[in-house]
Amino acid sequence: MGSMSAQMFVNHVELLLAAAVLVALFYGPWQSFVLEVLRQNLFNLRDSLFLVAADRKISFESPEYRAIRERFNMMIRYAHTLNWSHVLAHIICKPRDVKAFDINELVARIENPEVAKMVLGYYQRAMIYAALAIVARSLFLLITNMVFFPFAIVLLMLNARKINERVGRAINTDIDVEQGRKQLVAAS
Repeated sequence: MGSMSAQMFVNHVELLLAAAVLVALFYGPWQSFVLEVLRQNLFNLRDSLFLVAADRKISFESPEYRAIRERFNMMIRYAHTLNWSHVLAHIICKPRDVKAFDINELVARIENPEVAKMVLGYYQRAMIYAALAIVARSLFLLITNMVFFPFAIVLLMLNARKINERVGRAINTDIDVEQGRKQLVAAS
């Protein structure tokens, strides 16, 4: 009665082996793949910003262009540090000593409204790519998203702009904190 049949034992071993392989793939090649896709998308968006300047729609020397380009560079450089626990901590704790990057302030200073809208679109896509990469790199978020997806859609429809701004600020703060940490280490 209490003994396990040989077939049940084999089934359990196969299940454990399959789970181990899936976890190894998730925390191995999948992580690298997601980071490479994120960085490539960010490179493409940064290149699009460059082409806007190359077409003389915005000056290469303008503070707006330089700040937004530097933000893209920082997102590319620190993409590997983005994770859901950092974003959640920044949303909850709201660090006061780090001035949040404000894309709206920069875009408002661009004289041509069409160019401003285009640049804002590039930046918003970068934030979406970063958020998707955070989810794709977290086993916890992938599983919980499958369960809570219908509720998330309703919440997103109700508060999309507010949620987008909060997550965007948290990602930006995480990047700024990482940049500051790197600068402190380099100065030591």
